[in-house]
Amino acid sequence: MLNREAVDKVITKLVTQYPNRWRQALANPKLRAWFVNKVMRACGGTKLKEWSAISYAIDKRASHEGW
Repeated sequence: MLNREAVDKVITKLVTQYPNRWRQALANPKLRAWFVNKVMRACGGTKLKEWSAISYAIDKRASHEGW
């Protein structure tokens, strides 16, 4: 099971490193998958359930930023 705090930290790091890609990912599912994959690798996740949880965390982050 993935640690939510670790997932949030990785998402924040990726958004900081790739701000343009982050903005594009909100509209482009292929780029969103890129973010999910990066977070999965960084956190050691491998299961579909974890993929869904990370995708949800990314969606929450996007809605929090008002996108």
